[in-house]
Order: sequence, then structure tokens, then C-alpha cells
Amino acid sequence: VSRVGNIDRISPPKPAEAQPNPQAAAAGSAQGKPPAPKAPDPLRRLGKATPAPGVNWVNMRGPEVDGLDVETLTRMEMNHRKFIWQNLQKIRANPGFEKLYLVETAPQLGVRITRVLLTPKPVSHADMESGAPVPDVVGYGGGTSKAWPIPYRALLPEKLDQLLAAGRCIGAEMRMADVVRLIPNCFVTGHAAGAAAALAVQDGCRPRDIEIAKLQKVLRQQEAYLGEPAAG
Repeated sequence: VSRVGNIDRISPPKPAEAQPNPQAAAAGSAQGKPPAPKAPDPLRRLGKATPAPGVNWVNMRGPEVDGLDVETLTRMEMNHRKFIWQNLQKIRANPGFEKLYLVETAPQLGVRITRVLLTPKPVSHADMESGAPVPDVVGYGGGTSKAWPIPYRALLPEKLDQLLAAGRCIGAEMRMADVVRLIPNCFVTGHAAGAAAALAVQDGCRPRDIEIAKLQKVLRQQEAYLGEPAAG
């Protein structure tokens, strides 16, 4: 991630020849000529606006590699920082973009996914596609075309007791892991794990032995969305 400044001082020229010419395009089409390729738009590489005036936030994505390997992470860190600077220089070379400058880069390369917990019931793509409720639902996640249920079992390790997971390390299929990590979804699993831990202490039992119906009642009282409540 990097931030670039002086976005509000960009003033690219707009020559007449750069304006669309429908008549020329129609003539070229009639003669069987393909339309001239458009010049790359430097603005497309300038990310999204931030609350700071004239400053944009630019996100980068890298290849899928082993996020636990120090040598790989070091190499990617160096390559990404070089690319950020090289990309800025290329954008500056465009007329009107000369005053752009690099405000900052992230202090460290961000790794989205590494290990996830092995759980009795991971968050699954099939559950998202089917839309069917799961009996131990403790919340719903988003960030995809559909909302998807989060089962309490996705927060429980398969073997280890007295532990609950929350955030991006809960049990999830790899194709769902990239959305499980999103901050709003982490709020949901953190809320569920915290309520479950309190209930386990209150009832003097292991987290895997709490009454799911009681946990769901507590979560609903705290305005968590668990889908439509069962009749009765």
C-alpha cells in the first residue's frame, strides 16, 4: 500500500486531437480499419481518494506465495517498493502529472492469508451458494455476491479445548479465506467468540459444550444478525 499526493494539482492537457471524432471513427469502420488504440490513462493507476485533500490510497496485489517464508517475503518487499517508485516515475512523465509525489509506503508488506484453523465445520463456498441456514449460525459474512452463514463450529479447533478463534484465522475453505479476513466479517466472528467465551465461563463448561440456542439468544439480544429466527 502506498499514498500519493498532489492529486488535486493534476492538470493534463486536453488537445483537440485527443477528443473523440465520431465521423473519423465511422469512416474507419466503413473501410474495415480497427479503431486506434486508446492511450493508457495515468489516472487509473492512482488508486482511490482518502480523507486527506489531494491524497490517494493505492493498493497493490502480488503473486500467491508462501507467506511464512522469510526469504520470499523479503524479496517481495524489495520488489514491491521498487515497483512503487518506478510506477510513480512513469506517471510523472505524463504532461500535467509532474507534481505528483510519494507521500508514504506501508511499513511492511501485508500478507492476507497464511494459516487457518482446522475446525469441525469450516466456512464453505457451498453454504454461500446454497443460502441454506446452518443450525449453529453465529453471524453472517459479506464481501461476495451473497451473504454467507458463519457456523459456531468454524470458531472451534478440531482437538484443542479452551480456545476460540476469530478473524481471518477461523476455519474456512481457501476460496472463502480471502473474504473471511475482511474487517466487517472479523467484527462478526469476534463478537461471536467473545459472547461464547463469556457464556462458557458463566456456565462453567468448555466452549465446545455451550448451548448453541443460548448463545444465539445472547447474540440476537446484542443485535447480531443470524438470519430469520425459527418460528416459536
